[in-house]
Amino acid sequence: MVETETSEHRDLSSEPDGMPTACGVIIGATKCGTTSLYRALSAHPNICPSRRKELNLFLEPETSPDSFETYYENFHFNPLIHRVTLEASPQYTHAPRFTDVAKRMKACGAPFKLIYVVYKFTCLISH
Repeated sequence: MVETETSEHRDLSSEPDGMPTACGVIIGATKCGTTSLYRALSAHPNICPSRRKELNLFLEPETSPDSFETYYENFHFNPLIHRVTLEASPQYTHAPRFTDVAKRMKACGAPFKLIYVVYKFTCLISH
């Protein structure tokens, strides 16, 4: 469907506090295309990208947001236009360097949806 001026966007202002229905987080290995995917998805009119690509808020306990509202402050979310937020923080997968990232994300209370990007392993074969 082609977007036109008469197309209606779902009005999230009727949702509790006009919050997004999902918070997309792109994770994965370094140099495996997370930036390209982030840029492509950010171009969609119903996706609100983070103010900076890699928020990395859940890497350490002292930088983790204590609530969904605190996390939400990292976006210019307009509930009349956007449905989801999006960030890309590949370092969330860098265990054992960073531990308990998933626990901190869960404690935040946001409706996270993870997109895990991986390498095509045949490219990693050494000659």
